[in-house]
Amino acid sequence: MKPLKFIIILLVFFNFSCDEIEELLEEDIEVSISFQGLLEVESETLLNPEDQVEFNSEAATYNILQDPEIAELLESGSGTGEIKKIEITQIRYLFQNFEGNSDAVATGVFQLLDPSMFIQGFETVQTNLASADQNNSLYTIDGDFTEINERLTDSGSLIILFAGTASDNPVYFDVDVTVFVKVTITPPDL
Repeated sequence: MKPLKFIIILLVFFNFSCDEIEELLEEDIEVSISFQGLLEVESETLLNPEDQVEFNSEAATYNILQDPEIAELLESGSGTGEIKKIEITQIRYLFQNFEGNSDAVATGVFQLLDPSMFIQGFETVQTNLASADQNNSLYTIDGDFTEINERLTDSGSLIILFAGTASDNPVYFDVDVTVFVKVTITPPDL
């Protein structure tokens, strides 16, 4: 059986030219990563607690090029690899640590920005914040991320904000957001 395996390996080796073998070794690599951020939100306190109030979160920034797995793939071998494409595939979020008016229903928009301040927004569903926090409700956005993905491929950096309105006030809460990303890399020469 061993001679048969050896013969098969030799046949495969001789059937491929050096260029074809090199091409096989230069295949692009797809890596799936995720990163998580906690966006803190605090609204104004208005005189009437039943008045609608606007809110904005703090920003969370993530540099995909500095992700340890991505950095290792870009720098392995001799030379430097190249990022061919960065694609956001999904965003998951949940509301946590809610305090304030338990009647507050929030409608919001995740704003994804690149360093040039290009913005692409993704609306969230109307949510009672107190119930969502109490039930640990997980929400998902599977939108068309094409526009921000094109810019991410160039910059490798993403800024995330959450803004919206709450039907009642005051509201204080965190948005625990996880962004799932697929990165296509051409590795450096071995």
